[in-house]
This record gives sequence, structure tokens and C-alpha cells, in this order.
Amino acid sequence: MMPGPEVVIACPHCGAPHLLRSLATGNTLGIAGWTDGWCEEPPMALRPPVFSRCASCHALFRAAGSRRLGELTERTVPHEEPVTRVTLAHAGGRRAEVMHLLSRELGKSPTEARRMLDKLPAPLGAWAEDVAGRLARRLVELGARVSLESTTAQSTRSLLPREWKEAPRLEHPSEAELQFVLRENLLRPPEWEWEARQHLWWMSNAPHHQGASWRSPWRRTRAVLSNLHVLAHLVTSDSDENRLLRVEAFRELEKRDEALALLDSAPFPAHLAYITDFLRGQLREFDFEVRRLPPPPA
Repeated sequence: MMPGPEVVIACPHCGAPHLLRSLATGNTLGIAGWTDGWCEEPPMALRPPVFSRCASCHALFRAAGSRRLGELTERTVPHEEPVTRVTLAHAGGRRAEVMHLLSRELGKSPTEARRMLDKLPAPLGAWAEDVAGRLARRLVELGARVSLESTTAQSTRSLLPREWKEAPRLEHPSEAELQFVLRENLLRPPEWEWEARQHLWWMSNAPHHQGASWRSPWRRTRAVLSNLHVLAHLVTSDSDENRLLRVEAFRELEKRDEALALLDSAPFPAHLAYITDFLRGQLREFDFEVRRLPPPPA
């Protein structure tokens, strides 16, 4: 999967712009899914954060549900702007000081500055009127003679709003931030709580997704265990996917009877049958580890 342009979204509370990474292309063939709902693609950095805090008004919001303003793709148009051309006509009696001034202000080596003074009159460059005026005054104060010429320079002008370019990039919340907003009951509606808790679940299971030996949630932190207990009982919709993930939460908690009862509480649709069969097999074997799912039947 290839990253795409950064998307500019608006805070739904105050309208302040924020940047969000995006995907340009994607291919889900052969991508592994896991029993806890984790999928190895797209990478976490390219997924919308489960929630974000606005850098302007500090309110919580979901990037996935925010208004899209555009993309941070540079677009320019030809532009003419007034400039003042500065020419050094004579160095005066304080040649060494003029040379050091040119070296410092123009970013040239002393040797380059000396060569400029050897071939007067020397064009020094063109800048905005105030910048050119400051340089000219400093040279005149050293006894040099300069000439100023007003002209125009061809350039390009960006069509992107400055506030888009300066907008903060949305990042995923840390485990501590997720625990804080859940503890303070700051996420509304319940679907937001599910997303935050599932994100914590994935954080806890990440070592096992990457090949580490399984550690039961009962041997991890109290926060991990509490989060999984809440997920197992948190009904945010009547969707089959939500029920299936709750089955997995019960399974990882080693609550075999509760997991089987939830599996049998209502039939699952055909496209999820291979997952339910897989989970039943794990439960029959008293296997409570998070597992990579088999591919769906052809």
C-alpha cells in the first residue's frame, strides 16, 4: 500500500484545519486478519485516529467523521511581485568592512566578496523594498555608494491557504491518553468507546500479532484485563461483527462457556461462517490465544 497526499479535515466543533495521512493505492490480497479484528494493512500510521483533540478548541472528535476540506497538494500560479534591485557602485574608503558586510549578508565567502569589489559596479541582488533598503543603508553608512532600481520579478504563488500548510497533523492517541478519556467518560456515543477500547485491545495484543509468545490477559496489567471485560459485554449495535468480536473477547478471557453461548445466541450470516467455525474449533481445543484467521473459502 502506498501513502497518498495528506488530507485536510475540519474540526467539527470550531472548523480548525488538521492534516490526516491517506492511502493512494491499496491491495488487500493475502492480507492477514486476526481473531481480535486486527488487520495488518493498512499500517497504523495511515489509519484515521480513533479520536483526536482539536489543536484550536481542544474538543474531542473523530477524524473519520470530519468534514474534508481538500488535499495538501501544492498548486501554484504565475505571479509578478515588485522588488528592488541593489547595485554596489563604489566601495568607498572602508573596503574591508564593506567586504565583510557583503560576506555576512549575502552568504558569500570572503574571497567571493573580494572578487565582487574588484569588478564594480556589482549587482548584489533583488529583494523586497524594505530588505533592499536596509542593506543599502548599511552600505552607505560604511561610505559605499549604491543605486536602487524598482522592478518586478517573476515567481509563483501558492493557491493553498496558509492555515492548511500550518495545520497540525493528527496522530494516534497513546495508551495513557486512551485510558484517560475512557476513565473520565469523555467519549460519546458508545461507538466511540468501542473504537477506543478496541484500539487498546490491539495495543495489548500487538506483540502477539508480531510473533511473541502468548500471555493471557490475566497475566497482564489490571487495565488490560478490565478493558477486555468491558469489551466482552459492550453492545454498541446489533451487528454480527460486533457480536463476533465480543465472542473473541470472552475467548481471550478464557470464558469458554460465555463465548460459546454468545456464538449460539443467533445464527451468523454465511460470509462469517468460516470465522465462527474457526472460533468454535479453538474453543473446543481450549485454545484462548489470539490467532491469525484462515483465508475465507473461495
